[in-house]
Parts: sequence; structure tokens; C-alpha cells
Amino acid sequence: MNAKLKELNDIIHSCIEELYTKDFALICNNVSERAITHKLAEYLQKRFTEYHVDCEYNRNYEKGRGKPKYLKVISDDTLRKSKAIIDKACSNNENGTIEPDDLESLTEVSTYPDIIVHQRLTNKKNLIVIEVKKDNSNVSDDTDINKLKAFTSCNDENDYKYDFGVFIRLPIKDPKWEPKIKWFQNGDVLRL
Repeated sequence: MNAKLKELNDIIHSCIEELYTKDFALICNNVSERAITHKLAEYLQKRFTEYHVDCEYNRNYEKGRGKPKYLKVISDDTLRKSKAIIDKACSNNENGTIEPDDLESLTEVSTYPDIIVHQRLTNKKNLIVIEVKKDNSNVSDDTDINKLKAFTSCNDENDYKYDFGVFIRLPIKDPKWEPKIKWFQNGDVLRL
């Protein structure tokens, strides 16, 4: 593990420990993920003083004032939409063709990352994008994992290019065990 990643990993673990120490009532009472990520973001802000730490930040000012943060990602919902478009094209069009505009809606989704560590109003200083899931959630991790891969990707499809992504699964059922943390860089899961 390189020095920068080790430093960031230590900060994330330290902030989660602070969350469990100071805000255990939120965790043991199974409050909303948003309430928990808000408190975690407060602890992160104390450590990342040269950055802004925001929850559910949904703007991309480089695309224009007030423009939403769109991400090109394939999710379960996208797969369902693609099947519906293909079925519609096959039944409505004589030759069964799919129009390019149909496919564009499949890949761009408005997204609200749980927590981001960044400089506001630019994509040039995006340090960390974080997705948090409580361990008692019935929702699959796949959508969050795909978003983190896309947010950290270096390709031209997504212009955010976060240095790192972090997926955190917080223990709610048994807070004695450690949270599960996955790191992402350049669109890939890092092996630590």
C-alpha cells in the first residue's frame, strides 16, 4: 500500500471509530443512512481541512451553473430499462431498430454520492468519493460499487476522476466487528 493510500485509509478508519464512539446512539437505533453519513462527514471535515466534505452533493459546475452531477454507469435499473427499450423497438419498429437517443438514457444517471471530499465548483480537485451502506440493508452493493468504479475511472465517459473511491459497509447488527472497506482507484477495486 502506498503512503498516500495508507494515510487516507488510516483517516477513514479513525473517523469511523470516532463515529462509533461519539454517535453510537445513531447506529444502535438504526437511524437513516443519511444521518449516519452526515456525522461521518463532520469527522472527515476535521481531517481534510484543505477540502470541502459534502454529503449528497449533486452539482457539476463545470457543465454549467446548477447542472446536476450525471454519471455514466450501468446499474440494475439500467439493465431493466435496456430490456424494455429493446422489447419496444422490436414490437414498434418494422426493422426492430433502437434509436441512439434511446440508448443515451440508459447510461447517464443523476447521482448523489453519500460523501465527497473535494474542492467545490471544479472537478480538478476531487479526492475521495464515499458510498456507505449499513450491514442490515437489503439493497445490493452492486450499484454503489459500479458508481465508485465510474467516479474514479480515468476514461472520458465520466469527468469526475476522483483520486479514490471508498465503499464502507457499517456494522449495525453487531457493532463489535470491524466495518468492511473497499478502496477504488482508476475504476478498479484496490487489493490492500
